[in-house]
Order: sequence, then C-alpha cells, then structure tokens
Amino acid sequence: MNETDYFIIINDTLVTKNALDHENFSPGPEVTLKVKCNVTPHAGSMTHMHFHSFTVNILDQNDNGPVIQEPDQIHEIKVEHAHFRKDDELKHDSIIFLDNDSLPVNFNTRFHLENDTMHALRPVCTPYEHDSNKNGVKQTVYSCKIVFDKFDTFTSFPYCVALKAVDTTIISPGISMAKTKICLVSSTNPKSKSRSDNFFPRAEALKERRFTSFDQSNSVELDDSDIFATRPKKNRMRRGAEKITYPKNVTIFKSATNFSRVVQPLNLTDLAKEQKLNFGFQLESKAINGLNITKNGGIVYVMSSGKLSNVIEGIYPIKISWQNYSAMIDVHVKEGNFSNLNKHGEMSSCAMAYDEFSCLGNISIGTSQGKCQWRPPTNTSNLSKIYGTCTTDLEHCPNNYCDPLEALGQKLNKDICPQDCVTHVYSARTNENGVGIYSGVGVCTCEVGKCTCMPASAWTTTTTTTIEPFADSTKQRIVEHRPKKVHHGDYGWIIVASAVFFVIFMLIFAMFRVRNNNYKRKLKEQELMHIEKLKSEPRVINIEIPLSSTEDGKIKYNFDAKWEVKRENIVLEETIGEGEFGKVVRGQALHLPFTSTVNTTVAVKMLKTGANNFELLALMSEYEMLQDLSHPNIIRLLGACTTAETPLLIIEYCHFGSLKNFLKLSRNPHSKIEYINQVEPMTEKDVLSFAWQISKGMSYLADMKLVHRDLAARNILVAEGKICKISDFGLTRDIYEDDAYLKKSKDRVPVKWMAPESLSDQVYTIKSDVWSYGVLCWEIITLGATPYPAVPLQSLYSLLMSGYRMPRPKNCSDEM
Repeated sequence: MNETDYFIIINDTLVTKNALDHENFSPGPEVTLKVKCNVTPHAGSMTHMHFHSFTVNILDQNDNGPVIQEPDQIHEIKVEHAHFRKDDELKHDSIIFLDNDSLPVNFNTRFHLENDTMHALRPVCTPYEHDSNKNGVKQTVYSCKIVFDKFDTFTSFPYCVALKAVDTTIISPGISMAKTKICLVSSTNPKSKSRSDNFFPRAEALKERRFTSFDQSNSVELDDSDIFATRPKKNRMRRGAEKITYPKNVTIFKSATNFSRVVQPLNLTDLAKEQKLNFGFQLESKAINGLNITKNGGIVYVMSSGKLSNVIEGIYPIKISWQNYSAMIDVHVKEGNFSNLNKHGEMSSCAMAYDEFSCLGNISIGTSQGKCQWRPPTNTSNLSKIYGTCTTDLEHCPNNYCDPLEALGQKLNKDICPQDCVTHVYSARTNENGVGIYSGVGVCTCEVGKCTCMPASAWTTTTTTTIEPFADSTKQRIVEHRPKKVHHGDYGWIIVASAVFFVIFMLIFAMFRVRNNNYKRKLKEQELMHIEKLKSEPRVINIEIPLSSTEDGKIKYNFDAKWEVKRENIVLEETIGEGEFGKVVRGQALHLPFTSTVNTTVAVKMLKTGANNFELLALMSEYEMLQDLSHPNIIRLLGACTTAETPLLIIEYCHFGSLKNFLKLSRNPHSKIEYINQVEPMTEKDVLSFAWQISKGMSYLADMKLVHRDLAARNILVAEGKICKISDFGLTRDIYEDDAYLKKSKDRVPVKWMAPESLSDQVYTIKSDVWSYGVLCWEIITLGATPYPAVPLQSLYSLLMSGYRMPRPKNCSDEM
C-alpha cells in the first residue's frame, strides 16, 4: 500500500497512522490509495496478487478561527452628517474576515462591536466560499458592512469601535478570535477630535439679553427684534451655539394632539446641514403643562394633549436653554375654532388618507391645528416635487428633511411625517440620502413603514381647495371661497360685462374641449399599446399594483354580474384559515352560478376588520384573475358577493385543506387526535401523483403567461380523491410560520422557496416558479418537512450562490 505516511493496515484493517487535515496538505481534502492483496488458495499453490485503488475523502472540521484580511489596517469611514437614522448603511469598502474551514462547518462564528458606547452601530456580515488553492480546498470569507442601529446624533468625532469575530466552537482563545479597528470621521474635517474649533466655524459675537422673571407682569421690556438669545456673562461661549434663534411669539391651539410642533429654531434646516443639532436643549420653564423638547434640534412639542386641553387660554412664557444660551418665548394658547370639522374618526397618521375628503375630516398625532391638512397634487401623471398628500402641518411636512421630532416619531412607531422619514417608497423618487419622498406621481399615502404614490385617477380627487397663509404665522390653512354678492348699480355695465364674460367663457370652453379630446385620444392609444404589451409578457398572479380605481371615497372594481351571489344565499360557518388581514370561512351557498345543485359547501374568502384599501384591491384582483382560469388542478371560482359590507370571494371547498397539513397528518394517521377527514399513509404512487398534478397546473399557468411567485405546499389544496388544487392565499397566509417567511420591514418573503435571482433582484419568471416547484417536490417527499433545515434564513442566499443544495431525502428511492 502506498501513502504509508498517513495509513497502515493492521489485521486486514485500514487505520490512520498520523493525524489528517482537510485544508492543509497533510494530506488534503482527499487521497487515493492502492492496496495489494496476495492470495494463496492452498499450501504449495501459486500466489496471486490483486490490486485495488480507492479514494479516501478527508472531511473538514471546524478547527480554524477567523483572521482579518488586513490585520494592520484601521478602517476609516467618513460620515456626512452627525445625525443618523436606524438601518442606514455606512458607505465604506467591505471589511473581510477569512477562515480556512469550509462554509458548511463554519456556522458558529459571531460578530459584534466593542467600544460602541452609544450603541449606535451593528455589523452585517455575509459568508461565502472561496477556492483557497488549486486542490479544491475551500475557505470561508465573511464580507462585513456597518449599519446604524438607532436614531441619534454623534456628539464628537472620530468615533472608534472594534469589530470582533469569534468562533464559539473553538476553545483556544489564540485562534478563535480576530478583530479590527473602525473609526468614523467627519467628511468635512476627518482630523477633528471633538466638537471644538476644528469642527465648527468661528463664533460670532451677539448682543446680551437679560430676563428677570417668567411672570409676564414683571418681565423686562425687550427690543422689537423677532429673535433673541440670552448668554450668561461668566460662562465660556461654545462655538456654533450662538447661531440658534427662536421666534419671540408662537401660537398653539388647545385642540393640538400629541407630537404637535409648538416652536423650533428658525434656522433648524441650516443647522442640520452644518451638523449643529446636539446642544443638549432643555425646557427649563414649563409654564404650560404637557410640553417637552427634543434634545437634538430643540423642537418644543406637545407631549400630553390631555394636559394641554386643560390650560386656560392666555399667554405663557417658556424658557429654552442650550449650552451657554437661553431664550424666552411667549406661547399664545388659544381655544381654536374647529366647529365645522367633520371628524370621521381619528387616524394613526394623516398620511394614510388618500383624498381631500378623508384627509380634512380626520385628526391624527402631530396635528397642531387639530386636524389634518391637504396638499393637492400639481401633476397627476408624472413625477413632481409637489405631490398630493395629507399631512399634519403643511409648513414642516413634507419638506424633504426628517427633523429630530419626526425622527423621534419614527423611533416610537408614530408616523408624524412619514413622507420625509420612510426608506421604502413606491412609484416615487427618494431624497439623495435615501430617506423620504423627493418627488412622486399624483397622490402619495403612507402606512406601516412605507409610502406609495399613485396617479390621481387611482385615488379620489373630486374636490378642490385653496391654500392661504395665516395672518400671524407662516402656517397654511384650507379656506373655502364663496361668490361675492353683486351690488345694485348701473345695469347697463352689468349687461355689457356679462356679455364679454360669456364670450370669453365660450372661447375657453371650446379650447378645453379640443384639448380634452386630444388628451383622451392619446390616452386611448397608450392603453392599446399597453394591452398589446401585456399580451406578450407574463403577468404576475400576486398583483401589487391595484387594478381598480376609487371615486367619491369608495373603491370601484370591475366584475361580471354573472358571478354575483346574493348575500342572503350565503351561510357562513367555521373559520378554516386566518391571516393578518384576511380569513377563509367554510360555508353553504345557495343557487350558485354555473352549478346545478341547490346547496353547495364552499370556502368563502374575506377581509378582516382593519384591512386597508391595498388588501381590498389585492382581493378583488385575485377575483378578476380567477374568472379567467379553468383547470382541474387550479382552485375554481364559484362566485362572489360584492354588494356585502365587505366583499366575499367564493371558491370551491377542499376537504383535506392544505397539502402541507395533509402531508404532516399522513405521517401518523392513527394518532389520538380526532380528525374530521382521516388521512391514510402516503405511498410512492401518491407522491408521484401529487407532483404530476401540480406540474400540470403550473404548466397551464405558464401557457397563460402567469407567474405564481409563491408555489409551496401551504398554497396547494387537497380535494376529495386526493386531487391537488393550486391556490394563492396571499391574504390568509399563516403569519405565525416564522420558518417560512422572513420579515423585511413590513413585508414577508418566502425565502426558502425563492430562486436566487428572486432573492437578489426580486425577479420573478416562469423559471423561478420551476425552482419553487423543485422545493415543493422536496416537501412532498419528506412529508411536509421544512426546506433547508437548520439553515438561517439570512445565510441561505450566500449558501445557494456558493453551490450548496439540499441532499436527497433518505426516504427517496433511486427510481423516484
């Protein structure tokens, strides 16, 4: 036998002679052995020699710790602003850690930051495999990025931390850990050490102001300047703080809600650009109960609307201090006249309203005037900076800047101005820093951490408003214009003026008609072009863009009257499926269209209380889609009730429920639990039958140029006779299946069923459905097991890109 340095034969048994190592050349990942065997059939006979060659694979084990690729380098990251937001990624080159062990055995490496005194940062490290040499030995590479972990402001630069990688399975501390130093510096002055002369411009001299008491009757008379600041003589002036100025008088209404803005520095936006917000603002005089101030930015806001409503109407002085400065401000508390307010109810955010009617009739957090304000769009079909939206305060929101008060609201899940603070926007363009809407199409609404802009035709915009400023402030209000009364006088002049006006009106009307006809003709041509394009491109079954429109505050949807079922002909029974926004209820339906039976057991799909227009539009889009589908392996539409309080979608009832539950029940059909429909053990014939039925249904969808996007056992229903029906319960998906859906922001993504191109680029095609079908077949063979067991969702994409695939299930025969 060769390779005697590592192996030896003792008593016809092959044993190791020395220690083996997978990643080093001792002997490496594999070694080929040649064994010679001498065979003598009996004494005195000829000896025969037999040779046999075979390969011994040396398995890898986790015996190497992480190392930093550039051990002596200090990673310097430049930041543009001292103020930062949670989940924003710092712009820097990836920080690379290496581990000589392969990726499958490297699953216990943890990353954390040391010396992060503000708890402001967190590392995001992605593993992948790399060929370390030509012998097929693979090593693990960790690519790390640093992101912000909260909303805050840096008080000094540089801000230095250490990124540490620890392999928890290796005992030896000498090789189990590696770390590197990271320093955040200001892009304006990387050598700055703190908030000193190097970090801020040179101070400017200001006049001294003094005050003696908070009592208005004893206050010292000040000059007529609208802004002022007070600096004690004995304290040393800190640079930058002297530029902060406040208005002398402000007004707040007793009807203001929590987080309503009372007063802020007049030059707040300029201070933010210069990174001068963190001066430790304090509200020293609280003559008005229920107020508070942001330490960054110095914005006074309503903390308790209940306490403010009990304050007597009048003028109250408040004192704001920061660094060596202070300011006195007279706050005028007024009752406010909102008797004409038609309150539809209180919303969690004004930004949820989609038209003027639903906006002006609501109150929300942050409404300093007691009601939401409406800004009509200037362009309903193209991107515009002046997009339509409902806001708490037109003066400060939206203004393309997420100020400290609005950022505080985002941190507390209070949408004061999501238009300026969200990072997820659709049909819109974000600001340069990726936060907030810079320009949008038509009307923009926001909820659950994201904003969506849509053309005005998709929302309700039937009324018009005029925005005028208040007489005593820069705030805006909505006013209604009424026709002025015509006084009696010279009727001849009135007749001449009326005639001229009539002629001008007719000319304008004629021009309008011509332009309107041209516009409609152009829209018709674009619509025909769009229809032709749709015929040649695959459609997506989980439509996220609403197919319907709204008018007069009510959602309108296109449906065929032949599918309509009267509400009194539907009897709802027990709930058989429930999700975050919808549920499925078993029921009985009478006189269904296209059926000969009088009474039919059905499944009724409906929305739950609290669902918004997007979920409603998704349900109605599915309704329109199912009208065009007809295949024995596709769930069948039986009817719909669109005249009920909430629309009801009636589909065929499948006795065995989802395929996932069916497979799990087939593992132990004789358990002590009493099932309504007993499930028999699965056979290979059943497995092949299910896979074949689903493939036929998906082939039909492909022929219809439809992409499913969420093909999995949980979305396959099993009817009598073990007939599989492809379904898509998008609204009734089980929100408690944490192993199925990875939550990103407010959206859930079925990571383990998605193709790599869908995970990386959100690209969905018929080919990505084929990938999902392969994962579904694995589910069927394993009787409902979870794919990629023990693999963290965050690491799955890296493993797939490195070539990793699930092994063949143990119960899967060669023939199958």
